[in-house]
Amino acid sequence: MNPASTTPAPQALASAPRLRGVVARLPRYQAGRHRLADESKELRAVLSANENPYGCSPDVQRAFVRYAEQGALHRYGDVALHESLSAELATFCEQHEGCSPTHEQVLLGNGSDELIGLLVHATIERGLNAVVCSHTFPLYAMAVRAHDGEVREVPRPAPSYALSVESCAALCDENTRLFFLANPDNPTGRMEDRSTLETLREALPRSVLLVVDSAYAEYVQSARYDSGLAMACRDESVVMLRTFSKVHGLAALRLGWAVGNSKLVAALKSLRLPFSVNTAALVAASAALKDRQHVLRSREGNVREGSRLFQWARGAGLRPLESHANFLLLDCGDEVRARVLYRRWEEAGVLVRRCVQNGLPHALRVTVGTPQEMDALFSVSFDRRDFADALPDDHA
Repeated sequence: MNPASTTPAPQALASAPRLRGVVARLPRYQAGRHRLADESKELRAVLSANENPYGCSPDVQRAFVRYAEQGALHRYGDVALHESLSAELATFCEQHEGCSPTHEQVLLGNGSDELIGLLVHATIERGLNAVVCSHTFPLYAMAVRAHDGEVREVPRPAPSYALSVESCAALCDENTRLFFLANPDNPTGRMEDRSTLETLREALPRSVLLVVDSAYAEYVQSARYDSGLAMACRDESVVMLRTFSKVHGLAALRLGWAVGNSKLVAALKSLRLPFSVNTAALVAASAALKDRQHVLRSREGNVREGSRLFQWARGAGLRPLESHANFLLLDCGDEVRARVLYRRWEEAGVLVRRCVQNGLPHALRVTVGTPQEMDALFSVSFDRRDFADALPDDHA
C-alpha cells in the first residue's frame, strides 16, 4: 500500500476543534474597565469595579514585599499556609461574628469566582437547574449554563428590586440544586435582612444548597444584616462566600473563602486545581485580617463619600438606590440617557460601569471612591432637564 494514501485530506487537517454547543454560545463576562478609550487623556477616577479606593493595608504591603524578598517565588504553594489561614479565618469569624467554624469547614479559592465555579461543577449537569435573582451578578448564571444546567430567574421588579420568598420557592423542584443570593446584591446594593434569609432557607427544599454571597459584608452598617455565616456553620444546606477583593483591597491577588458543611468542603477541595491559590495571596490575606483599623477606615470613608454621592445624584436629577455596599446604582431613566452620561464621564477621565449585562441598560453603577475621585465625578456638568422624567413624582 502506498503510505501517502493513508494521509488525511487537507480539509480534515484544517478543521477546527469542536466545542460543546453550550460553550460556543456563552457570553463573555464584562469586567469593569481600568483604562480610558483615549489613553492620551488623564484618568481621574476608576469607579467601575467596586474595588477599595484606599488600597490595602500598609501591613499587607510590607508582608508582600518580605515574601518576595525571601526569594521563594520558584516554590509551589505551601499546604501549611492554607491550613494556617483557614484556622485564622475560623478565629476571625468567632471574634467578629460570634460563630466559629472548624477549619475543615473553611475553603479557600482563587477569588470567590473559583468557589462559585466549584459549587456549580460539583452539583450541576444537564437536566438539573439553579435559581438566581434577576439583575444580579451574572457569573452565577454563566457558570450554570457552562455546565449545561438550566437557569431559573426570580423576578425582582424595579424600583425596590424586592425579593419574594414565595417566588423563590415556587421555582424550585426535584431537579434544583443551587440557589444563589448575593447579599448585599451587586449591582443594586439591596440587602436582605436576617428574617428574610431565615425565611428563605425554610421555604427552599432541603436538597437545594443556598449559596449566600456576602462579598460586601464588611461594608454593611445595618444591625438587621446577616452574612449567612452562622447559618452556614450549622446548616449543611447553606454555604457562605466571602472575598479579600473588596474592603481588604486585595483584588489583584484573587483570594476568596467559603464556609460550609465539612463534607461539602472536602468534596470541593478534591475538585479544586492544585495550587489555585497562590502563596503571595495567602501571606497578604493573613496580614489583612490582623489590621482591623484599615477595614474600619475604609468603611468610614465609604459611608462619608457614599452619602455625598447619593445626595449629589438626587440633586442631579438621577434616582440612586439605597445601597448597603461600596457602590450606588443610578437610575438614568432610559438607556439613551445612561449611555450619554457614561460617555460624558469617560470624556472627563472618569470610568463608571454600565449595567447592560445585568439587564439594567438604563442604569449606571458607580463605585464609591476617595474624596478626590468623587469631586472628579461631580465636576462633570450636564443639564438636569435631560433626566427630568427619570424622577418619581415626589422628586419633581
